[in-house]
Amino acid sequence: MRRLFPFLAALLLLPACRPTKLAGESVGQFRVDGELLETTCGDGHPVLPTLLFHVELRDERGTIGYWKLSDGPIASGSYEAGAFRFEDATQHVGVDATDGHPGCVVERREVIEGALVQGVTHDGAVGGADAGVPHDGGGDGEPRDGFDGTTTVRITPTAGSECSLLLQPQGGAFPALPCGFSYRLRGTRLEEPLW
Repeated sequence: MRRLFPFLAALLLLPACRPTKLAGESVGQFRVDGELLETTCGDGHPVLPTLLFHVELRDERGTIGYWKLSDGPIASGSYEAGAFRFEDATQHVGVDATDGHPGCVVERREVIEGALVQGVTHDGAVGGADAGVPHDGGGDGEPRDGFDGTTTVRITPTAGSECSLLLQPQGGAFPALPCGFSYRLRGTRLEEPLW
């Protein structure tokens, strides 16, 4: 557990290595507010009740998308008709293997999904081409230009791993494995780009 948590805590929101050159055309830069929806990981992967970060969405040929954090590399995925999906998986050592013990490696998989919204007001009315896109409304009676989405993280032991030492009955911090957590994301387009 001592080795696992620092790695996992630093990985929220797809900071995996991808191309460093900014591919495609910018869809926009957004301030993103995240609200925790649920978690089943307990102290094994502590989570914040809210998130705040900035991201740039990019589009290449109307099918490939890129998710660029302000202080991180690019993650690639899909972007089509204003809907996007990005997925990344990494593996982390939870318990080192020893003689007679296989050790524990967990996979951390994150999926970010969402759709652009334009002209959304507090009553949920949508102007323009985004009619029918699920959203939460602007909340303040003003039209909003941005996106609504979710990020979901799942932590799962890899095949052949023995992860019982990470569980609470054995002195670990996870109530159970696999476990996961998710956030609702609300992006608001920035009037002036940050980078």
